[in-house]
Amino acid sequence: MHIRTVFPTPIGFEKLEGDWLELANSQEFANEFFGQTSGDLHTKDEWQDLATKLTEAANKYNTEIGNVTPVHISNMWLNRYYQYNSIHPHFHSNCLFSCVLYISSDSGTVFYRPQPIQFQASEYNDRGYFYDDFTAQPETNGVLFFPANVRHTSIPSSTVRLTVSANFNSDSYGNTHSLNRLD
Repeated sequence: MHIRTVFPTPIGFEKLEGDWLELANSQEFANEFFGQTSGDLHTKDEWQDLATKLTEAANKYNTEIGNVTPVHISNMWLNRYYQYNSIHPHFHSNCLFSCVLYISSDSGTVFYRPQPIQFQASEYNDRGYFYDDFTAQPETNGVLFFPANVRHTSIPSSTVRLTVSANFNSDSYGNTHSLNRLD
């Protein structure tokens, strides 16, 4: 695992072994040009190999950024964008960190510099989206791990972009001695 501090925010980079292109292409989407599957792929038998590999890599990232409690996938889904589509800048809630696995893509992910909301620039102007913060370039089977509260977006791709995203939560929070443990 290679950790790079950005803003300073720990972004983890990992490469997984496997081929999920055929499986990704076999999935059903409600929209012809943009699609996301349901968020329960990690519970489906055909996705178990990937879910296991992502969980192992997530626990490696989790340990390297200083956390001691193991994590698990809380939800996992497949994204498909056709040519020149992307998703708006967003962040993920109700999880510690997230990841994106590039199955097929020629466009990366932009991470926006965290700032207090009153100082944030609008996400779009007459020149398009702001891409001046940090852009991670795609690599087939490459995975990016990042804190869930960091705003990010995908750059429009010139080809079909297939990615798997997942969110991770701790197996437990707090401890019995401080009386703040949630199981």
